[in-house]
Amino acid sequence: MAQVACSVHAAELLDVAELLVSELVTNALRHGSPPITMEVSCLGEQGLRVRVSDGVPGAPLVRHVDADSESGRGMLLIAALAAQWGVEPGLAGKAVWFRVAV
Repeated sequence: MAQVACSVHAAELLDVAELLVSELVTNALRHGSPPITMEVSCLGEQGLRVRVSDGVPGAPLVRHVDADSESGRGMLLIAALAAQWGVEPGLAGKAVWFRVAV
């Protein structure tokens, strides 16, 4: 992520974006199938938009897990930390995206 940063975005924004990218890519690897792609877009003052796609249709779930659970918090983190997020259905799969704001 740091390699695609632009001068508009502060380090705090990149830290949050890297965490959320990690969650989306992990979800795509664990629950999706190839091809898995990632796109990062600079939206200037509106922040960064990241889109991760995989070959499995269906939206991910925001689960509420207890403190002892070892997994299941990825989409909860995205819902809590992203300014916006959503799912785009595709011909063979889906793309999950988020936007983090400056």
